[in-house]
Amino acid sequence: MTLKLLLVDDEDDARDILKQYIAETREIVEIVEARNGIEAISIIKVFKPQIIFLDIEMPEVSGFDVLYQFEDRSFKVVFQTAYNEYAVKAFEEDAIDYILKPFTKERFDKAFYKAIDSLKTEKKSSVATNLSGWGFHLEKISVKVGNTLKIIPVSEILYFKAELQMVKLYTSSLDYACEIPLRLLEERLDPKIFTRIHRNCLVNIHEVKSLTSEKGRTTLTMSNGCKVEVSRDKSKLLKDLFKF
Repeated sequence: MTLKLLLVDDEDDARDILKQYIAETREIVEIVEARNGIEAISIIKVFKPQIIFLDIEMPEVSGFDVLYQFEDRSFKVVFQTAYNEYAVKAFEEDAIDYILKPFTKERFDKAFYKAIDSLKTEKKSSVATNLSGWGFHLEKISVKVGNTLKIIPVSEILYFKAELQMVKLYTSSLDYACEIPLRLLEERLDPKIFTRIHRNCLVNIHEVKSLTSEKGRTTLTMSNGCKVEVSRDKSKLLKDLFKF
């Protein structure tokens, strides 16, 4: 099966290095290049890449600006950049990895195969969902704790949050690493119970203790006392939901 890749960078040399490293993997790939963010947006709509290697600082349209054009992102993103200050923001945008220029072949391979593994995981989840045939919502989620597989009822989960390179699920007293991407969780959880309040956060609305709005910022306090911030575009939805 051919893997569809988009390389977005305003530097020719940077794209050439990526192409060289990709060729050395011996994977079967179809590569399209974009020299800036504007080209990237147009190409994504038509080419529909599975993996995008995306520079951040580009003239006129940044890498983040490119992503903001796609609310439903069916592709995996690896940021490659010379700047380390965007790392947290990158992972909040569900980036698979964040590699600093200049990077080695070994570092590239790690990011490349991490993206491929993520695609395979989603494909398996999709196949499992299709096989079930009835579209039931998730009722339990399994997490690894050392060498043990722990089963957690969804009703016990307060919220999910994408943090750096992983998604964490939070119960009243503990948190666990969750292998299911946030976007897939949103699709498989009951929307009457879980709602997205931020690009990086899904909350169990039954576990919301209070909602505070101050100076344009909205914050939820969960039943365990933890506070989670609501993005501005989701604030009205939450206020309407709780009749605030």
